[in-house]
Amino acid sequence: MGCRTGFYFLTRSLSDGYSINLIKEAFQFIADFWGVVPGASPKECGNCLDHNLAQAKEESKAFLKIIENWTKEDLKYPTAEEE
Repeated sequence: MGCRTGFYFLTRSLSDGYSINLIKEAFQFIADFWGVVPGASPKECGNCLDHNLAQAKEESKAFLKIIENWTKEDLKYPTAEEE
């Protein structure tokens, strides 16, 4: 998969709670990260000029507020009847 095709999080055999915690930990890592972004050089990435660590950190902080109280019920998409 390419870097612009989306985000996939496969959780086969992982509990809902564990999966939610992994998501929170990943976005907290991004929010707290300082340094060189791995794979963001022209040699490694054809879209390297699109990388913006400051913006990624702000987006991560905003998303962490959204998922702060997530439960397994928040992982389900509504059916057509529920919308």
